[in-house]
Amino acid sequence: MLVFAPIASVRLTTLNVLEVFVAMFVTALALTSLGIVIAARMTDFEGFGTLQNFITLPLYLFSGAVFPIRGAPVWLQVVLYINPLTYGVNAIRGALLGYGAAEIPLDLALLGVFTVIMLSVAILITRREV
Repeated sequence: MLVFAPIASVRLTTLNVLEVFVAMFVTALALTSLGIVIAARMTDFEGFGTLQNFITLPLYLFSGAVFPIRGAPVWLQVVLYINPLTYGVNAIRGALLGYGAAEIPLDLALLGVFTVIMLSVAILITRREV
């Protein structure tokens, strides 16, 4: 998608592309770890797909990727800020569009905490299964 960024008048630099890749990597690792935690307890493949979609779709919809967080009702902002995917979306948006650049380290740190927790739980669960 970064190939199409100049068409949308997004100026790419080496730094913001690197920030985007770091944010995408940490976000992908967090969601993959969450998927492993869920999959480790599932007994059938079809049930895993259903449950994963049941969790992933709301995470996406309530991440600020579809609609802006500013202007949302307070109760919805609470839900958005609890969602770890919100911080990945904020980091990517901040890196590409330049606003909120000061928040990128905080977004990545909060997402990193969630990633470490999910990865640790996934490792513990898979070690017990073996």
